Amino acid sequence: MEKNSVTPQKKVAPEVHKSISGSDQDQIAATPEIEELPQLVQRAKLNPALLKPTDLLQLQRTLGNSAVLQLMRSGAGSASASASANQTNKPPMNISKADKKAIQRLIGFEIETRIPIYKEVSNALTRPGYNSVHVNAGTGDGTEVSVDKEGATSIIELVTAPVDDSQISKNFKATAQNWVKALTNLHTEAIKGPPPKKMKPTIAAADDSLQFGFTDTDDDSKKDMIAVQVTHGIRLDKVDTLFKQTSIPKANQARGADQLKSDAMAEVGPAMDIFMPNLEGIIDPATIITKKAERVQALKEVRGFFSLLAQYLISGGKAKTYYLKNHTMLFYKSKMNNVRNDLIVANPYAAALLAPLSRDLVKAQLLTDTKRTGGDPLFMGNHASDISADDWLDEVLSGRDDSLFEEAKNDWGTDIAPGKVKGNLSAVLEHRDLVKEIKPDASMNLTKPDLIVEYLVQVFKRNKKMQDIHHG
Repeated sequence: MEKNSVTPQKKVAPEVHKSISGSDQDQIAATPEIEELPQLVQRAKLNPALLKPTDLLQLQRTLGNSAVLQLMRSGAGSASASASANQTNKPPMNISKADKKAIQRLIGFEIETRIPIYKEVSNALTRPGYNSVHVNAGTGDGTEVSVDKEGATSIIELVTAPVDDSQISKNFKATAQNWVKALTNLHTEAIKGPPPKKMKPTIAAADDSLQFGFTDTDDDSKKDMIAVQVTHGIRLDKVDTLFKQTSIPKANQARGADQLKSDAMAEVGPAMDIFMPNLEGIIDPATIITKKAERVQALKEVRGFFSLLAQYLISGGKAKTYYLKNHTMLFYKSKMNNVRNDLIVANPYAAALLAPLSRDLVKAQLLTDTKRTGGDPLFMGNHASDISADDWLDEVLSGRDDSLFEEAKNDWGTDIAPGKVKGNLSAVLEHRDLVKEIKPDASMNLTKPDLIVEYLVQVFKRNKKMQDIHHG
Protein backbone atom coordinates (compact mmCIF):
# COMPACT_ATOMS: atom_id res chain seq x y z
CA MET A 1 0.00 0.00 0.00
CA GLU A 2 1.47 3.38 -0.95
CA LYS A 3 1.64 6.29 1.46
CA ASN A 4 -1.20 8.78 1.10
CA SER A 5 -0.05 12.16 -0.12
CA VAL A 6 -2.84 14.46 0.97
CA THR A 7 -1.73 18.08 1.11
CA PRO A 8 -1.73 19.38 4.72
CA GLN A 9 -4.32 22.05 5.41
CA LYS A 10 -2.94 25.57 4.98
CA LYS A 11 -4.38 28.34 7.12
CA VAL A 12 -4.26 31.31 4.73
CA ALA A 13 -6.47 34.39 5.05
CA PRO A 14 -9.14 34.54 2.33
CA GLU A 15 -7.98 37.90 0.99
CA VAL A 16 -4.59 36.44 0.02
CA HIS A 17 -5.86 33.18 -1.47
CA LYS A 18 -4.37 34.12 -4.87
CA SER A 19 -0.90 33.61 -3.40
CA ILE A 20 -1.38 29.82 -3.60
CA SER A 21 1.66 28.18 -5.20
CA GLY A 22 1.81 27.88 -8.97
CA SER A 23 1.36 24.11 -8.93
CA ASP A 24 -1.74 24.45 -6.77
CA GLN A 25 -3.14 27.17 -9.03
CA ASP A 26 -2.62 24.93 -12.07
CA GLN A 27 -4.38 22.05 -10.29
CA ILE A 28 -7.37 24.21 -9.36
CA ALA A 29 -7.57 25.76 -12.83
CA ALA A 30 -7.54 22.30 -14.40
CA THR A 31 -10.47 21.12 -12.27
CA PRO A 32 -13.72 22.47 -13.74
CA GLU A 33 -15.76 21.54 -10.63
CA ILE A 34 -13.88 24.02 -8.43
CA GLU A 35 -15.30 27.55 -8.40
CA GLU A 36 -13.91 30.91 -7.32
CA LEU A 37 -13.62 31.25 -3.55
CA PRO A 38 -16.40 33.87 -3.07
CA GLN A 39 -18.94 31.60 -4.76
CA LEU A 40 -17.83 28.65 -2.62
CA VAL A 41 -18.14 30.70 0.54
CA GLN A 42 -21.66 31.78 -0.43
CA ARG A 43 -22.74 28.20 -1.20
CA ALA A 44 -21.24 26.98 2.08
CA LYS A 45 -23.36 29.53 3.93
CA LEU A 46 -26.54 28.67 2.05
CA ASN A 47 -26.35 24.88 1.97
CA PRO A 48 -23.09 23.06 2.77
CA ALA A 49 -24.65 19.74 1.74
CA LEU A 50 -24.28 20.78 -1.91
CA LEU A 51 -20.51 21.19 -1.65
CA LYS A 52 -18.36 18.61 -3.42
CA PRO A 53 -15.25 17.08 -1.78
CA THR A 54 -13.06 19.21 -4.09
CA ASP A 55 -14.92 22.32 -2.87
CA LEU A 56 -14.27 21.43 0.75
CA LEU A 57 -10.61 20.77 0.03
CA GLN A 58 -10.20 24.23 -1.53
CA LEU A 59 -11.94 25.90 1.40
CA GLN A 60 -9.81 24.01 3.92
CA ARG A 61 -6.60 24.88 2.09
CA THR A 62 -7.38 28.59 2.00
CA LEU A 63 -9.38 29.19 5.18
CA GLY A 64 -8.35 26.34 7.49
CA ASN A 65 -10.55 23.87 9.36
CA SER A 66 -11.78 26.17 12.10
CA ALA A 67 -12.90 28.92 9.74
CA VAL A 68 -14.62 26.42 7.44
CA LEU A 69 -16.50 24.90 10.37
CA GLN A 70 -17.74 28.29 11.52
CA LEU A 71 -18.71 29.21 7.98
CA MET A 72 -20.69 26.05 7.36
CA ARG A 73 -22.47 25.65 10.70
CA SER A 74 -25.13 28.26 9.94
CA GLY A 75 -25.92 26.49 6.68
CA ALA A 76 -25.84 23.06 8.27
CA GLY A 77 -28.17 24.18 11.04
CA SER A 78 -30.93 25.25 8.66
CA ALA A 79 -30.34 22.47 6.17
CA SER A 80 -30.40 19.81 8.87
CA ALA A 81 -33.72 21.00 10.22
CA SER A 82 -35.72 19.31 7.47
CA ALA A 83 -33.67 16.12 7.73
CA SER A 84 -33.92 16.02 11.50
CA ALA A 85 -37.66 16.54 11.36
CA ASN A 86 -37.96 13.14 9.71
CA GLN A 87 -36.12 11.52 12.63
CA THR A 88 -37.40 13.54 15.57
CA ASN A 89 -40.12 11.08 16.47
CA LYS A 90 -38.31 7.97 15.34
CA PRO A 91 -38.99 5.30 17.96
CA PRO A 92 -35.98 3.86 19.78
CA MET A 93 -34.89 0.34 18.94
CA ASN A 94 -36.85 -2.16 21.00
CA ILE A 95 -34.67 -4.46 23.10
CA SER A 96 -36.27 -7.55 24.55
CA LYS A 97 -35.79 -8.56 28.18
CA ALA A 98 -33.83 -11.60 27.04
CA ASP A 99 -31.53 -9.42 24.95
CA LYS A 100 -30.89 -7.07 27.86
CA LYS A 101 -29.67 -10.00 29.92
CA ALA A 102 -27.55 -11.49 27.14
CA ILE A 103 -23.80 -11.07 27.20
CA GLN A 104 -22.93 -11.24 23.55
CA ARG A 105 -19.35 -10.09 24.05
CA LEU A 106 -17.06 -12.19 26.19
CA ILE A 107 -13.67 -11.77 27.84
CA GLY A 108 -10.57 -13.77 26.91
CA PHE A 109 -6.86 -13.79 27.74
CA GLU A 110 -3.52 -14.42 26.06
CA ILE A 111 -0.92 -15.73 28.52
CA GLU A 112 2.55 -15.62 27.03
CA THR A 113 5.38 -17.68 28.52
CA ARG A 114 9.10 -17.77 27.74
CA ILE A 115 9.11 -21.53 27.10
CA PRO A 116 10.59 -22.29 23.66
CA ILE A 117 8.56 -24.41 21.26
CA TYR A 118 9.91 -26.33 18.26
CA LYS A 119 8.83 -28.48 15.36
CA GLU A 120 10.90 -31.51 14.48
CA VAL A 121 11.51 -31.61 10.73
CA SER A 122 13.89 -34.23 9.24
CA ASN A 123 15.40 -34.90 12.67
CA ALA A 124 16.16 -31.19 13.17
CA LEU A 125 14.41 -28.68 15.43
CA THR A 126 12.89 -25.68 13.65
CA ARG A 127 11.13 -22.65 15.12
CA PRO A 128 7.42 -22.59 14.17
CA GLY A 129 6.00 -19.33 12.92
CA TYR A 130 3.02 -17.33 14.14
CA ASN A 131 -0.32 -19.06 13.69
CA SER A 132 1.30 -22.36 12.72
CA VAL A 133 0.39 -24.17 15.95
CA HIS A 134 -3.10 -24.57 17.42
CA VAL A 135 -3.19 -27.34 20.01
CA ASN A 136 -6.20 -27.98 22.22
CA ALA A 137 -4.88 -27.40 25.74
CA GLY A 138 -7.19 -30.01 27.25
CA THR A 139 -9.02 -27.60 29.55
CA GLY A 140 -12.42 -28.57 28.14
CA ASP A 141 -13.33 -25.15 26.78
CA GLY A 142 -11.37 -24.83 23.53
CA THR A 143 -8.36 -23.03 25.01
CA GLU A 144 -5.30 -23.48 22.80
CA VAL A 145 -1.55 -23.79 23.11
CA SER A 146 -0.22 -21.46 20.40
CA VAL A 147 2.98 -19.72 19.33
CA ASP A 148 4.27 -16.22 20.00
CA LYS A 149 7.70 -14.73 19.44
CA GLU A 150 10.38 -13.19 21.63
CA GLY A 151 12.95 -11.93 19.19
CA ALA A 152 13.83 -14.90 16.99
CA THR A 153 12.62 -17.42 19.57
CA SER A 154 9.25 -19.15 19.17
CA ILE A 155 7.57 -19.37 22.57
CA ILE A 156 4.46 -21.00 24.02
CA GLU A 157 1.38 -18.84 24.49
CA LEU A 158 -1.94 -19.96 25.94
CA VAL A 159 -4.88 -18.40 24.09
CA THR A 160 -7.93 -18.90 26.27
CA ALA A 161 -11.43 -19.46 25.08
CA PRO A 162 -13.61 -16.38 25.72
CA VAL A 163 -15.78 -16.76 28.81
CA ASP A 164 -19.10 -15.28 29.91
CA ASP A 165 -18.30 -12.12 31.82
CA SER A 166 -21.67 -12.19 33.61
CA GLN A 167 -20.76 -15.31 35.59
CA ILE A 168 -19.82 -14.99 39.25
CA SER A 169 -16.14 -14.51 39.97
CA LYS A 170 -15.96 -17.80 41.88
CA ASN A 171 -16.89 -19.72 38.72
CA PHE A 172 -14.43 -17.74 36.62
CA LYS A 173 -11.70 -18.54 39.14
CA ALA A 174 -12.26 -22.27 38.60
CA THR A 175 -11.88 -21.76 34.84
CA ALA A 176 -8.72 -19.71 35.33
CA GLN A 177 -7.26 -22.44 37.52
CA ASN A 178 -7.69 -24.92 34.65
CA TRP A 179 -5.90 -22.57 32.27
CA VAL A 180 -3.00 -22.01 34.64
CA LYS A 181 -2.72 -25.73 35.41
CA ALA A 182 -2.20 -26.47 31.71
CA LEU A 183 0.60 -23.90 31.62
CA THR A 184 2.30 -25.02 34.81
CA ASN A 185 2.28 -28.63 33.61
CA LEU A 186 4.19 -27.51 30.52
CA HIS A 187 6.54 -25.42 32.64
CA THR A 188 7.28 -28.31 35.02
CA GLU A 189 8.36 -30.49 32.13
CA ALA A 190 10.22 -27.73 30.27
CA ILE A 191 12.55 -26.88 33.14
CA LYS A 192 13.63 -30.53 33.43
CA GLY A 193 15.64 -30.04 30.24
CA PRO A 194 17.62 -29.53 28.18
CA PRO A 195 17.06 -31.15 25.78
CA PRO A 196 13.50 -30.28 24.62
CA LYS A 197 10.93 -33.05 24.81
CA LYS A 198 7.83 -34.05 22.89
CA MET A 199 4.71 -32.13 23.83
CA LYS A 200 2.24 -34.99 23.31
CA PRO A 201 2.77 -36.70 26.71
CA THR A 202 1.88 -33.41 28.45
CA ILE A 203 -0.75 -32.06 26.01
CA ALA A 204 -2.53 -35.06 24.48
CA ALA A 205 -3.78 -33.21 21.39
CA ALA A 206 -0.27 -32.14 20.32
CA ASP A 207 1.22 -33.39 17.07
CA ASP A 208 4.15 -35.80 17.31
CA SER A 209 6.41 -33.23 15.66
CA LEU A 210 5.98 -30.64 18.43
CA GLN A 211 8.66 -30.31 21.09
CA PHE A 212 9.17 -27.78 23.86
CA GLY A 213 11.75 -26.83 26.46
CA PHE A 214 15.30 -25.53 26.45
CA THR A 215 18.32 -26.46 24.37
CA ASP A 216 21.90 -26.07 25.57
CA THR A 217 22.15 -22.73 23.78
CA ASP A 218 18.80 -21.24 24.87
CA ASP A 219 18.72 -18.40 27.37
CA ASP A 220 16.67 -19.78 30.26
CA SER A 221 16.95 -16.69 32.49
CA LYS A 222 13.26 -15.90 31.80
CA LYS A 223 12.04 -19.48 32.02
CA ASP A 224 9.47 -18.71 34.75
CA MET A 225 8.10 -15.45 33.32
CA ILE A 226 4.65 -14.80 31.90
CA ALA A 227 2.89 -11.81 30.31
CA VAL A 228 -0.87 -11.34 30.09
CA GLN A 229 -3.13 -9.52 27.63
CA VAL A 230 -6.91 -9.33 27.71
CA THR A 231 -9.57 -8.86 25.02
CA HIS A 232 -13.11 -7.86 25.96
CA GLY A 233 -16.14 -5.94 24.82
CA ILE A 234 -16.72 -2.38 26.03
CA ARG A 235 -20.11 -0.71 26.04
CA LEU A 236 -20.00 2.51 24.04
CA ASP A 237 -21.68 4.31 26.91
CA LYS A 238 -18.89 3.09 29.23
CA VAL A 239 -15.90 4.02 27.05
CA ASP A 240 -15.47 7.22 29.04
CA THR A 241 -15.17 5.17 32.24
CA LEU A 242 -12.67 2.80 30.62
CA PHE A 243 -10.43 5.61 29.40
CA LYS A 244 -10.44 7.37 32.77
CA GLN A 245 -9.34 4.13 34.44
CA THR A 246 -6.69 3.19 31.88
CA SER A 247 -3.18 4.53 32.29
CA ILE A 248 0.40 3.40 32.79
CA PRO A 249 1.61 4.74 36.15
CA LYS A 250 5.09 6.25 35.97
CA ALA A 251 6.47 3.52 38.22
CA ASN A 252 5.37 0.93 35.63
CA GLN A 253 6.77 2.67 32.56
CA ALA A 254 9.63 0.84 30.89
CA ARG A 255 10.30 3.30 28.06
CA GLY A 256 9.41 6.75 26.78
CA ALA A 257 6.66 5.46 24.52
CA ASP A 258 4.78 4.21 27.61
CA GLN A 259 4.45 7.82 28.74
CA LEU A 260 3.24 8.93 25.31
CA LYS A 261 0.57 6.23 25.14
CA SER A 262 -0.60 6.96 28.68
CA ASP A 263 -0.67 10.71 28.00
CA ALA A 264 -2.82 10.08 24.92
CA MET A 265 -5.38 8.16 26.98
CA ALA A 266 -5.57 11.01 29.48
CA GLU A 267 -6.04 13.58 26.71
CA VAL A 268 -9.09 11.90 25.15
CA GLY A 269 -11.53 13.02 27.85
CA PRO A 270 -10.62 16.73 27.70
CA ALA A 271 -10.72 16.61 23.89
CA MET A 272 -14.23 15.11 24.05
CA ASP A 273 -15.30 17.79 26.54
CA ILE A 274 -14.59 20.29 23.74
CA PHE A 275 -15.80 18.14 20.86
CA MET A 276 -19.25 17.17 22.18
CA PRO A 277 -20.58 20.76 22.55
CA ASN A 278 -19.18 21.47 19.10
CA LEU A 279 -21.13 18.47 17.77
CA GLU A 280 -24.29 19.92 19.27
CA GLY A 281 -23.48 23.12 17.41
CA ILE A 282 -23.51 21.16 14.17
CA ILE A 283 -26.80 19.37 14.95
CA ASP A 284 -28.82 19.98 18.10
CA PRO A 285 -29.63 16.53 19.54
CA ALA A 286 -32.92 17.86 20.94
CA THR A 287 -34.16 18.25 17.37
CA ILE A 288 -33.48 14.56 16.75
CA ILE A 289 -34.48 12.89 20.04
CA THR A 290 -37.19 14.63 22.02
CA LYS A 291 -37.19 12.47 25.17
CA LYS A 292 -34.46 13.57 27.55
CA ALA A 293 -33.53 10.14 28.95
CA GLU A 294 -33.15 8.67 25.46
CA ARG A 295 -31.18 11.71 24.35
CA VAL A 296 -28.77 11.44 27.30
CA GLN A 297 -28.11 7.76 26.52
CA ALA A 298 -27.63 8.52 22.82
CA LEU A 299 -25.10 11.22 23.65
CA LYS A 300 -23.15 8.83 25.88
CA GLU A 301 -22.91 6.33 23.03
CA VAL A 302 -21.91 9.01 20.53
CA ARG A 303 -19.23 10.25 22.91
CA GLY A 304 -17.98 6.70 23.40
CA PHE A 305 -17.69 6.06 19.67
CA PHE A 306 -15.81 9.28 18.98
CA SER A 307 -13.60 8.68 22.03
CA LEU A 308 -12.44 5.44 20.41
CA LEU A 309 -11.52 7.35 17.27
CA ALA A 310 -9.87 10.11 19.30
CA GLN A 311 -7.56 7.65 21.07
CA TYR A 312 -6.08 6.63 17.71
CA LEU A 313 -5.86 10.23 16.51
CA ILE A 314 -4.22 11.58 19.66
CA SER A 315 -1.94 8.61 20.26
CA GLY A 316 -1.05 8.43 16.58
CA GLY A 317 0.10 12.04 16.66
CA LYS A 318 2.74 11.22 19.27
CA ALA A 319 5.52 9.80 17.09
CA LYS A 320 6.82 6.34 18.01
CA THR A 321 9.18 3.89 16.40
CA TYR A 322 7.66 0.45 16.73
CA TYR A 323 4.98 -1.51 14.98
CA LEU A 324 1.48 -0.17 14.71
CA LYS A 325 -0.45 -2.24 17.25
CA ASN A 326 1.84 -0.92 19.96
CA HIS A 327 1.22 2.75 19.20
CA THR A 328 -1.80 2.64 21.48
CA MET A 329 -2.68 1.19 24.87
CA LEU A 330 -5.92 -0.16 23.41
CA PHE A 331 -6.01 -1.83 20.00
CA TYR A 332 -9.49 -2.30 18.56
CA LYS A 333 -10.35 -5.83 17.46
CA SER A 334 -13.67 -4.57 16.07
CA LYS A 335 -13.28 -2.55 12.88
CA MET A 336 -14.46 0.97 13.61
CA ASN A 337 -16.59 1.18 10.45
CA ASN A 338 -18.61 -1.80 11.72
CA VAL A 339 -19.07 -0.10 15.09
CA ARG A 340 -20.25 2.99 13.23
CA ASN A 341 -22.71 0.99 11.13
CA ASP A 342 -24.24 -0.68 14.20
CA LEU A 343 -24.43 2.65 16.00
CA ILE A 344 -26.38 4.54 13.33
CA VAL A 345 -29.02 1.80 13.21
CA ALA A 346 -29.79 2.14 16.93
CA ASN A 347 -28.94 5.80 17.57
CA PRO A 348 -30.81 8.47 15.55
CA TYR A 349 -28.47 11.26 16.67
CA ALA A 350 -25.44 9.34 15.44
CA ALA A 351 -27.31 8.65 12.18
CA ALA A 352 -27.91 12.38 11.67
CA LEU A 353 -24.31 13.31 12.46
CA LEU A 354 -22.87 10.68 10.15
CA ALA A 355 -25.23 11.30 7.26
CA PRO A 356 -23.60 12.81 4.13
CA LEU A 357 -25.15 16.18 4.99
CA SER A 358 -23.03 16.69 8.12
CA ARG A 359 -20.29 14.02 8.02
CA ASP A 360 -17.55 16.30 6.67
CA LEU A 361 -18.29 18.90 9.32
CA VAL A 362 -18.04 16.25 12.03
CA LYS A 363 -14.77 14.92 10.62
CA ALA A 364 -13.21 18.38 10.41
CA GLN A 365 -14.30 19.15 13.96
CA LEU A 366 -12.80 15.92 15.29
CA LEU A 367 -9.48 16.66 13.60
CA THR A 368 -9.50 20.17 15.03
CA ASP A 369 -10.34 19.11 18.58
CA THR A 370 -7.77 16.31 18.61
CA LYS A 371 -5.18 18.72 17.13
CA ARG A 372 -4.43 16.55 14.12
CA THR A 373 -3.66 17.51 10.53
CA GLY A 374 -5.70 15.36 8.18
CA GLY A 375 -2.96 14.82 5.62
CA ASP A 376 -0.52 13.35 8.14
CA PRO A 377 -0.28 9.57 8.63
CA LEU A 378 -2.79 8.39 11.20
CA PHE A 379 0.08 6.90 13.24
CA MET A 380 3.25 8.98 13.00
CA GLY A 381 6.84 7.85 13.60
CA ASN A 382 9.51 5.79 11.86
CA HIS A 383 6.95 3.06 11.15
CA ALA A 384 4.11 5.36 10.17
CA SER A 385 0.76 4.03 9.02
CA ASP A 386 0.06 3.94 5.29
CA ILE A 387 -3.29 5.68 5.69
CA SER A 388 -3.68 9.34 6.57
CA ALA A 389 -5.84 10.56 9.45
CA ASP A 390 -8.14 12.20 6.90
CA ASP A 391 -8.59 9.09 4.76
CA TRP A 392 -9.09 6.83 7.79
CA LEU A 393 -11.86 9.05 9.11
CA ASP A 394 -13.47 9.16 5.67
CA GLU A 395 -13.55 5.35 5.61
CA VAL A 396 -14.81 4.89 9.15
CA LEU A 397 -17.36 7.70 9.27
CA SER A 398 -18.90 6.61 5.97
CA GLY A 399 -18.95 2.97 7.14
CA ARG A 400 -16.82 1.67 4.25
CA ASP A 401 -13.76 0.15 5.90
CA ASP A 402 -11.05 0.44 8.57
CA SER A 403 -7.73 0.19 6.76
CA LEU A 404 -5.75 0.84 9.93
CA PHE A 405 -7.04 -2.42 11.39
CA GLU A 406 -6.03 -4.29 8.24
CA GLU A 407 -2.58 -2.71 8.28
CA ALA A 408 -1.86 -3.15 12.01
CA LYS A 409 -3.28 -6.61 12.71
CA ASN A 410 -1.24 -9.79 12.64
CA ASP A 411 -1.19 -11.42 9.21
CA TRP A 412 -3.56 -14.18 10.31
CA GLY A 413 -5.78 -11.98 12.47
CA THR A 414 -9.44 -11.32 11.77
CA ASP A 415 -11.71 -8.68 13.17
CA ILE A 416 -14.30 -9.43 15.85
CA ALA A 417 -17.77 -8.08 15.15
CA PRO A 418 -19.13 -5.48 17.56
CA GLY A 419 -21.63 -6.94 20.02
CA LYS A 420 -23.71 -6.03 23.03
CA VAL A 421 -23.17 -6.04 26.77
CA LYS A 422 -26.42 -5.99 28.75
CA GLY A 423 -28.23 -4.99 25.55
CA ASN A 424 -25.90 -2.03 24.96
CA LEU A 425 -23.79 -1.53 21.82
CA SER A 426 -20.19 -2.58 22.39
CA ALA A 427 -16.85 -2.65 20.59
CA VAL A 428 -14.16 -5.28 21.16
CA LEU A 429 -10.66 -4.20 22.14
CA GLU A 430 -7.36 -5.56 23.39
CA HIS A 431 -5.21 -4.12 26.18
CA ARG A 432 -1.66 -4.06 24.83
CA ASP A 433 -0.10 -3.03 28.15
CA LEU A 434 -2.26 -4.82 30.69
CA VAL A 435 0.52 -5.76 33.14
CA LYS A 436 1.60 -2.11 33.17
CA GLU A 437 -1.97 -0.85 33.68
CA ILE A 438 -2.74 -3.36 36.45
CA LYS A 439 0.57 -4.28 38.03
CA PRO A 440 0.68 -7.92 39.17
CA ASP A 441 2.47 -9.10 42.26
CA ALA A 442 6.19 -8.69 41.60
CA SER A 443 6.76 -12.39 42.25
CA MET A 444 4.00 -13.63 39.93
CA ASN A 445 5.44 -16.30 37.62
CA LEU A 446 4.93 -19.91 36.59
CA THR A 447 6.29 -21.21 39.89
CA LYS A 448 3.42 -19.46 41.71
CA PRO A 449 0.21 -20.44 39.91
CA ASP A 450 -2.05 -19.05 42.64
CA LEU A 451 -0.75 -15.55 41.95
CA ILE A 452 -1.49 -15.93 38.23
CA VAL A 453 -5.06 -17.03 38.99
CA GLU A 454 -5.47 -14.18 41.45
CA TYR A 455 -4.35 -11.69 38.80
CA LEU A 456 -6.73 -13.05 36.16
CA VAL A 457 -9.61 -12.82 38.64
CA GLN A 458 -8.63 -9.23 39.46
CA VAL A 459 -8.80 -8.27 35.77
CA PHE A 460 -12.11 -10.14 35.38
CA LYS A 461 -13.67 -8.27 38.33
CA ARG A 462 -12.44 -4.92 37.04
CA ASN A 463 -14.12 -5.56 33.71
CA LYS A 464 -17.41 -6.52 35.39
CA LYS A 465 -17.40 -3.38 37.51
CA MET A 466 -16.54 -1.12 34.59
CA GLN A 467 -19.27 -2.63 32.40
CA ASP A 468 -21.84 -2.42 35.23
CA ILE A 469 -22.14 -6.23 35.28
CA HIS A 470 -22.89 -7.38 38.79
CA HIS A 471 -23.79 -10.84 40.20
CA GLY A 472 -20.64 -11.55 42.21
